[in-house]
Amino acid sequence: MSIVLANWGGTGKVWAQGDFNYDGMVNASDFSILTANWRRSPSPLPPQATVLARLGAAEVGSNTEQFVACFSSPVTGVSASDFAPQCSGTTATVRDVEDCSPSHAVYLITVSGVYGNGTLGLNFADTDGSVEDYTTLVALPAGNRSFSESDQPYSVSSPFVWVGGTDNCWYTSANWQDGIRPLAGSSLLFAGAAPSGGTYDDFPGRGQRFWRC
Repeated sequence: MSIVLANWGGTGKVWAQGDFNYDGMVNASDFSILTANWRRSPSPLPPQATVLARLGAAEVGSNTEQFVACFSSPVTGVSASDFAPQCSGTTATVRDVEDCSPSHAVYLITVSGVYGNGTLGLNFADTDGSVEDYTTLVALPAGNRSFSESDQPYSVSSPFVWVGGTDNCWYTSANWQDGIRPLAGSSLLFAGAAPSGGTYDDFPGRGQRFWRC
């Protein structure tokens, strides 16, 4: 009772601060839940993401990297659509999510198409409510459906690779490895014949020259 009163009217609160319906506020709705369940044994807390971290060294040059996501209790329904790469000067796509623990609380996320010079992080965002408690099959409450990884991103140095074979147009995705066109200011690697022309400022963002590796 004292916790609810101490945080009454507050926003941005969590369950331990009296937000029993997970709407981010402590108000009469939470007070009603408290009084309706007075002296009852507490129910287990719903699952939530607790860890989202990179695997391996901070500085990478690979086109495929991995993250691990840990939940406070077993969950099901976790898929690639529940994660979003956080790219700064880089590109990436979530390729695969694997339940890698008998506890069903640890998931391995594989990210591919990693190119550029910058950083790569990952966010968890269950926007469609597909992630559920493994036992009860109840969807996560709204307040538990997102989690950000920002403290330990990868530092990426992976040049975009020209493979050619279609035409000499830099706008053609098929001319680039994995079909991913370069970002302005990124380093490039020419595998085989280089495109015709002596300058490298004919890509969107004119005036920005690219480093030829």
